[in-house]
Amino acid sequence: MTQQAFIKKLLRWGSKHQRKFPWRKTKNPFHILLAEIMLQKTNAEMVAKIYPRFIQKYKTPQALAHANLRTLKKELHYLGIHDRARRMKLTAAKIEKQFNGKVPQSREALLALPGVGPYVANAVLCFAFNKEAALVDTNVINILKKFLNIKSKQKRPRNDRRLWFKVEKMIPRGRSTLFNRSIIDLSAYIKKYKKIPI
Repeated sequence: MTQQAFIKKLLRWGSKHQRKFPWRKTKNPFHILLAEIMLQKTNAEMVAKIYPRFIQKYKTPQALAHANLRTLKKELHYLGIHDRARRMKLTAAKIEKQFNGKVPQSREALLALPGVGPYVANAVLCFAFNKEAALVDTNVINILKKFLNIKSKQKRPRNDRRLWFKVEKMIPRGRSTLFNRSIIDLSAYIKKYKKIPI
């Protein structure tokens, strides 16, 4: 399959089969940032169970920055990510102090936040600020390999800058959110149903 054909099929499928999650219904950069931190190596359906309540309680960086760490750890324990509580609190404090309570819109500033790596930074840029930013993780790499035979020679492919650049060039102008959600959801679909729908 050519790259163009894959992108066309992916977007057509994705426009009809996107999963419904609460963080996909908002453009609030802080809420999206928290969701992406929670979603790291964590099942999306599990995150969906605690996310609405968590966001209701910690609506702003200020609210999270001043939260009790022990309480935060308890609230995240269900996901097995209580170790992220401290980083989330530090991130909120840094946003409050250095960025006047607003999530920064540059990749460099996002990467300077505690616990924010390239994937989370790009997810925030894409989903909150509508910027064309690639998301590359193990699932996306597997899709690229399966459909387009795109591989990395690096030991940790998700750290391969060439791969990130290649995916970014694939994103159709103005369709970054649809492209990224579609490739994420396609990976989840194949994993769950053991079928290839496109």
